[in-house]
Amino acid sequence: MKIAVLGGTFNPIHNGHLNIVDAVLQNLNPDKLIIMPTGTPPHKLAQDLVSDEDRLSMLKLAVADRENVTVSDYEMKQEGKSYTVLTMEHLSELYPEDELYFIMGSDMLFTFLKWFMPDRIMQLATLIGICRDEDIRKKDKESAQKIISAGGRCILINCPAVEVSSTEVRQKVKAGEDISTLVPESVAEYIKERGLYIND
Repeated sequence: MKIAVLGGTFNPIHNGHLNIVDAVLQNLNPDKLIIMPTGTPPHKLAQDLVSDEDRLSMLKLAVADRENVTVSDYEMKQEGKSYTVLTMEHLSELYPEDELYFIMGSDMLFTFLKWFMPDRIMQLATLIGICRDEDIRKKDKESAQKIISAGGRCILINCPAVEVSSTEVRQKVKAGEDISTLVPESVAEYIKERGLYIND
């Protein structure tokens, strides 16, 4: 089986994330795509995170209509910071006979070789770089080639950018503005019902 993994804070999940999911489903056609929200990201402070329960619930609502897409709370359950290499080692043990793919955006692709234990990650998984901007396509290809030259496997998938960020969603919620074009309807309703992001 081909198993793709998409990590992130997802605070909250938005249509840009779902655009990436759909691009990978269409281009890679994985048997399973696992969305795995982070616990404590090693690269940034996440002081405005809502509860793990809320982030998981929003993720499950957002992908409910997509076959072969599941949500995992594995990283949330781990103590300390979330490192990709530990997650991929766990998945490798869980799916020893399957092909693993790790999805990342252009910004992460560019810095990947400076991550914690990139060589081990490359042993465990093929990297998928999401190319969202025509202007930096050349840079994406150069980043992919450096990873390949370092012994890794890397494929690029074109995915036109959807201009939205989780920060923008949170700011609009706090300001009482409409978010119906930024997140799935089910997620917008959940945020409203739970009163999320109002006091961030």
